[in-house]
Amino acid sequence: MDGYKEWAQNFSMEWLNELLNSMEKNCSEEKCTLLLDQCGACHYKSLEQMLEKYVGDLHGFIKFMSKEHGQIITYDETKI
Repeated sequence: MDGYKEWAQNFSMEWLNELLNSMEKNCSEEKCTLLLDQCGACHYKSLEQMLEKYVGDLHGFIKFMSKEHGQIITYDETKI
């Protein structure tokens, strides 16, 4: 990883850590839940276009997630 990418990754992690700690100290559980739910929705929107080609292609999706993100996905084929 080059110097800038390493700095950016470290800075992002420190910034996020500070944000989450500050939320925990200063927000109610209800407010924290709302904020994190909204962040989850943002994450979903950012992936929606990239993943739309896998609608109806479970095996392609699993292969993509494994190759690109190192995810291990298992499921019961009898329940699809």
